[in-house]
Amino acid sequence: MIMKKLCFMFICFLTVILAGCGNKVSSGKSDIYKVDVTKTTVNAADHWIVSGTTSAPDGAKIVAQGPAKLNAASKINDYAWAKVKNGKFKAEISPRLVLDVAKSHKVKVYLFAITNYKKEVADSVPQKYLTAYKSKFDLHTFKLSKAQYRFVNSMSMSAEAQDIVGDNPKISKMGNNFAKADMLQKLLDSIVPQTQTLKDVKCDIDSKTGKVNSVTFILDDQIQNVGQDQIDLMKNNVNNDMDSICQQLEISPKPTIIFKSESGQTY
Repeated sequence: MIMKKLCFMFICFLTVILAGCGNKVSSGKSDIYKVDVTKTTVNAADHWIVSGTTSAPDGAKIVAQGPAKLNAASKINDYAWAKVKNGKFKAEISPRLVLDVAKSHKVKVYLFAITNYKKEVADSVPQKYLTAYKSKFDLHTFKLSKAQYRFVNSMSMSAEAQDIVGDNPKISKMGNNFAKADMLQKLLDSIVPQTQTLKDVKCDIDSKTGKVNSVTFILDDQIQNVGQDQIDLMKNNVNNDMDSICQQLEISPKPTIIFKSESGQTY
């Protein structure tokens, strides 16, 4: 009787181990885990809120990448990594970071959990991880609502920029500048953490060339009551975010960054 019980326990243990192995693939030092989506909703910002389960360990990071080739997943209401806890995860996914332009109301997205992953949340995912994932698992299909469809396409080159570019190849680069400036503003609106300290972000864009001259971060007037160490930390985080975004959008040189309180004081 005891022997039968031990055999049964061993079989159960082996089944769990094999099931776990079947839900991951390795690439270098990282393990990439399949995730199962249990619920998807759309919030007021037209972002997907995705909940699901996975066999990935606690602390594994949730990655979502589509045609725009940027990681689009983050922690809910916070532009930081969404992570696995107790076999579950919940992530906010911006369709603006999934798609450059929406051509249909469905999109295929890489969505998985990954361990030992050192990239920043704003970075694109190295191709080796995507290739490893696709060698074993299928991409997830996300549906765009009508509002999301409009939301995504609104970030494409503005009508004014289209008029400037026209069919003239000599000024196509100028039109590209407008498109990048438009994307930069919308990415900042979408992903820069909106806290009690940081209230708004405004890009100063040259109306003739589309070049972004500067980016002004508007701070709450209560910033005057915050210690200098905290101000320096906030400025450093913003600078790092800007470095990553400008790199992704190929904006060079990086625009001047200005920190100004709502009453006009510069920091």
